[in-house]
Parts: sequence; C-alpha cells; structure tokens
Amino acid sequence: MGFTTFGEVRGLFKVPACVLIRDGDAVPQDVPITHWSGDLTQSGRNLPWRNARGLLKPTASRWSPLTTDSERSPYFAQVFQGASLVPRSLWFAEPPSGQPINVKTPFLRTPKSIKTSAKKPWKKIDLRRKVEREFLFGTALAEDLLPFAIRKLRLVVLPVLERDGHLVSLRPDDILAEGAPLASDWARTAERIWDKRRTDENQSVYDRLDYDSLLTHQNPKQGFIVLYNRSDKSNRRVYLHRGVRANRSIAYSGLRRRLRNVSLLRRL
Repeated sequence: MGFTTFGEVRGLFKVPACVLIRDGDAVPQDVPITHWSGDLTQSGRNLPWRNARGLLKPTASRWSPLTTDSERSPYFAQVFQGASLVPRSLWFAEPPSGQPINVKTPFLRTPKSIKTSAKKPWKKIDLRRKVEREFLFGTALAEDLLPFAIRKLRLVVLPVLERDGHLVSLRPDDILAEGAPLASDWARTAERIWDKRRTDENQSVYDRLDYDSLLTHQNPKQGFIVLYNRSDKSNRRVYLHRGVRANRSIAYSGLRRRLRNVSLLRRL
C-alpha cells in the first residue's frame, strides 16, 4: 500500500492530484509516500513517460493518520451526508416572479438556473404545476453556503411526509390517498420522465431520491444542526435552528423543517 502524489508537479492537472495504491500488504500506519515534483508546463500535452521521467524528481516519505478512532469528535456519530436530490430539474421549483402566491397550493415551475446547470438528458425539463404545501421543503446547495450564513434557500417538491418522527417516502397513489392530487401529479410526472431517460433500468426515481436512505434517515424533529460543505477547503459552516434540508455535496448533522408559511415561500 502506498501514496503517489503529484501536487508539486506544475502543468499536470489544474488541481492537486494523488494516487492511492492498495494491495494485500495494506497497513493503517506509516504508509509509504512518493512525492513527485517538477515542471511540465513547457513540455506539451500527452508527454510520454520516458520523456517526462527526466523532468520529475521523486522524494520518499511516510504518512500516518493524525487521529485514531479513540480521538474522534463526540459528534462524529451524528454527522452524515445529506440526500442527493437529483435530477434537480424534477424536484427543484420556484413560484413565478411578480405573481401572487396561493399559500396552500402554490403554482410552481422548474427554475431557470436549474435547467441551465442540468446535465443531459435532464437539461430541457420544465415542470409547471400546482403543489400542496405539505410536500414543499427548503434546501441549500453547496454554492449557497457562506461562512456562518446561507446565501439563500431553494424550494423543492419531495414525495415524503413525516410519520412518527420519521420521513416516509411515498408513491403517487400514496400521495393521492393523503388528499394531495396536485403533489401526486407532480410525482407521477417526475416518475414518467425518469423512466424514459434513466440509465439504470433497475432504479426507480424514488430509489434514486432516497439513495442509501439519506433522505428518510433524517430526523424532522431535530432542533439544531451544523451544515457544512464537505468538498470545500474554505470551511463554510452554518449553525441552524430547526435548519434546512441539505442537498448533494453537503454533509450535516440533524434535519430541517418543512415550509409552513407564505413568508418562507416568498423568501425562496
């Protein structure tokens, strides 16, 4: 087992790069590392190894983790990854600007920003429907997170409801049985679009939404949470009271609350 790092090689990648090699001799401590340094900026693209070898210098060292299991934070067990609400164009929504909002059943549409950033084949999806407010939630993307603050919340339509202190994933017929035909129609439409464009024939849109139970595992009664972006070096953390639903690339402790009034809807 060993590491090979290229963080000090100029002209290789735009971000620091490394390779982890594991074999039958894997060890938890004192792991060998080879640090490569050098400059490839003047050598052109796709340089053969026989030519690059003379421009690079290896330095051997060893590495051990800074902490062990016994030194973990007392909050370690409460920290987990948020749900990946994708494809975003099926679940993210916004009320049209400049129009009055029906608080109980607002008319919503797929946000332009979500359509613009979506990947194929989800780029041109444009859902426009009314939805019962019981199925409206708030979320924060990684780009919305600032040090000690959330720049804005985003509205999402989710086929879940709270049951005995837990979130339960619902199908369109279940939502209809709850007396929410509008939310049922939204979920059914999302399901139909997913079935036509998905790449995994064995995964339903609801399985993807609640992948690894990252959505239904959350505790809707949690009063306080710390929200942070796990992939950013800037340590953008936010403390929330009855917080917001975390999205992809955001790890957090605890859960958030459902939107319940027009002031929050208008903020979104």
